[in-house]
Amino acid sequence: MRISSSPVASPTVEDAFFTPLRAAHADNPHTRRCPVISDEAWLLLGVRRVLESEPSGRGFLQYLSDSGQADIAVSTLFDNLSSERRLRGCRWTDAALRSQIDARRRDRDPLASYPCLSNFAIFAGDGHYHEKATHDVARYGHDAATQHFYALDLRTHTLRHVTAAETGIGTPAPATKSIRKREHDIRAIKRIGPEGMRMGVRTGTKVMHVWDRASIDLLLWARWKARHGIYFISRMKDRLALTKQGDFPYDRSDPINAGIESDEFMASGGGMPVRCVTYICPATKERFQFLTSDHTIPPGMIAYLYKMRWDIEKVFDEVKIKCAEKKSWGSSPQTKEAQAHFICMAHNLMLVCEQRMEAETGTVPTREKKRKSRRAQRQCERASENGGLLAPMYHCIQRYSQRSVIFIRWLRNHLRAQTLWEPAVAALGRHYE
Repeated sequence: MRISSSPVASPTVEDAFFTPLRAAHADNPHTRRCPVISDEAWLLLGVRRVLESEPSGRGFLQYLSDSGQADIAVSTLFDNLSSERRLRGCRWTDAALRSQIDARRRDRDPLASYPCLSNFAIFAGDGHYHEKATHDVARYGHDAATQHFYALDLRTHTLRHVTAAETGIGTPAPATKSIRKREHDIRAIKRIGPEGMRMGVRTGTKVMHVWDRASIDLLLWARWKARHGIYFISRMKDRLALTKQGDFPYDRSDPINAGIESDEFMASGGGMPVRCVTYICPATKERFQFLTSDHTIPPGMIAYLYKMRWDIEKVFDEVKIKCAEKKSWGSSPQTKEAQAHFICMAHNLMLVCEQRMEAETGTVPTREKKRKSRRAQRQCERASENGGLLAPMYHCIQRYSQRSVIFIRWLRNHLRAQTLWEPAVAALGRHYE
């Protein structure tokens, strides 16, 4: 890794891959001069650590030293990860990079052709865990995993860190007081508040969160919809008692609503209203019920948006399995949050890298594209065998939910080797065939 990070005339994979990050960091107001490692080089170092398969920080630094890429002291890495100023700069650059990438990927929005969603920003949200750090201190006999909440933009597929969980681990408490081992999703959502849950989206645009059952709080949903333009979609809870109040009218002849059994207006025992959509998958005959605070989107699209929520689970798989990010990097809150931002930056940079290769050379994961096409065709055939049809979104929207392991290996290998961009992309094209 070249700590001197100015691009050269004939770019390497590293130059090309990190160009968006350098551009995003250029106006960072939290930058300071550092004689040991610059802020820009530190950001590159953090993203490289996410992409490398070495789980140990010391092992990662030894690899950089032994390969002649950089000679960084262990104390330098961990001291800077614990720095509050470095963390502020990391947050700023992460947000600037994501904004830059969102603007670049607007023409790839798979939901743009559906007018019913035109005034919605749409995010899939969920919690994700990392194993405790090696030197995390057990308190009250409990070793807690590190818990974060993330959101995936379902239009651009960029990942953002929403908040670190408040678990209570590490804070002394009376012997009679229980320690919160994990933070429930709805507690985190309330703590973030409506301003945070608007995700920086401009006023006038509605914000839709597609979350699992842990997000259900019908009173909160109604309040935030009325006051802040924030909406939710989730799955029905098994023990949630609702009473039917009436039916929502919808166009049964519209192909977008294929598989919809009912669209109903329901109320809880406390009188809180909610919309309940019942969907039976034409391919599998599996029955699903979805709750939403929105009254405008067709029921078939409500069901499909929840299906798209699976993308954030696949991104977590990309992070944990393909990038081997299973463990916390350190014990301090600053280190844990910085790791989350580096994970987001690594994912978002990979999106840009793939898009650049496709635009310049037409390099795409051909085998994965064929596999997705075959899976979609099988689903259509099963639906037909069952006497039904899948809604058009199920075979029209064919986006990769995560980066392929071939791509991540390629990126890792050519960042290590400092390969020139063009021959490296040509090599990836051969792997994809």
